[in-house]
Amino acid sequence: MLSRVLPLLAAAALSLVTAACSTAPIPPMRVGGGRALVSPEEFDRRIEAIEALVDQGRDEEALERVAESLKEWPPEAQRRRLQRIAYEVRRERFYRDHPLHLSLSLDADRYRFGDEVGVRLRVTNLGREALSIPARYRTLGQALLFRPAERSVLDLRVESRDSDGVRSGWSRTHVVDVELERDLSLPPGGSDTIETTLPLDDGAGSMVRLLSVGAIYRPIAILGADGERRYDPLFFPSDSARVFHARHERWTDAGIGLLQTAVEGPSASPEALFAAAVGLPPESLADGLDLLARAAPSLDPTRSRAALRALEFLTGKSFGADPVRALAWWEASGRDMAPDELLAAAGLAPREDGGVLRAGAGP
Repeated sequence: MLSRVLPLLAAAALSLVTAACSTAPIPPMRVGGGRALVSPEEFDRRIEAIEALVDQGRDEEALERVAESLKEWPPEAQRRRLQRIAYEVRRERFYRDHPLHLSLSLDADRYRFGDEVGVRLRVTNLGREALSIPARYRTLGQALLFRPAERSVLDLRVESRDSDGVRSGWSRTHVVDVELERDLSLPPGGSDTIETTLPLDDGAGSMVRLLSVGAIYRPIAILGADGERRYDPLFFPSDSARVFHARHERWTDAGIGLLQTAVEGPSASPEALFAAAVGLPPESLADGLDLLARAAPSLDPTRSRAALRALEFLTGKSFGADPVRALAWWEASGRDMAPDELLAAAGLAPREDGGVLRAGAGP
């Protein structure tokens, strides 16, 4: 009798176990045996509460909540959100306590092709505690603590917009890696500078170039006296200048008077007209653009083409071979542009102020 009952009991038990396994939820597991203690929905609610704390300026409490939640093995998506919140809170706090002002300047606003351009970068510490930025690792401990790079890196971003006064212009961008020879030391309220030079080519085939130089400084660490450190890149504002050939300086330095002569006098060369236009000083730009746009339709073909190329170089617009199109644009919208917009398009705007770096953010 017992021998017949036992197989029936075993079969019934197996059936119950199979049913339970097929319907009961299996708790999520983590690599290494860690088990998620709360649901993804609960983590989402926690994250919303933490973000509210950040909005209220309760940074320390927000960081504590992040740490507590990370101990409970959140799913991958929520873990990344929590880590991002912690990163941004620490970053904001660091630059709030250690604000930096960044500036970049060129040593002239006009150059000749073949010159060396002097570039000066300044970092000012507006905070109350000293900061330093090492150029290289000094110890094994620094190599273990700092960002994974052998040295701090300074990249100059060089943008060139050229024209030969005949064809439409052309542009190119390249990056120059500057070797840093020393650490930056920033006492409270103090500044430190990096100075370097940028050689210009001989400008073969070009009559004029608008040169714009910006920079990104990628430190291995920004160190606070209190032991805090950041690794964020520092984005410097750009500065610009115009580049001419020495043989054209008699035209580029002459101002709007020569441009008017080149437009109204039939003996002036297209080369002189173009050079006088692209060499206009900032205070004469609007009048010069008006003169070019109104004169281009009635000029002879070669000088009309030079006027169009000058208009394109100074405005960033494209008019092809149609002077009527250029005049229509000027009358419809160009002449109503704010002076600072016209200057910016021509590369003649005042140097940008880097502003205060309070959140380590770049463009």
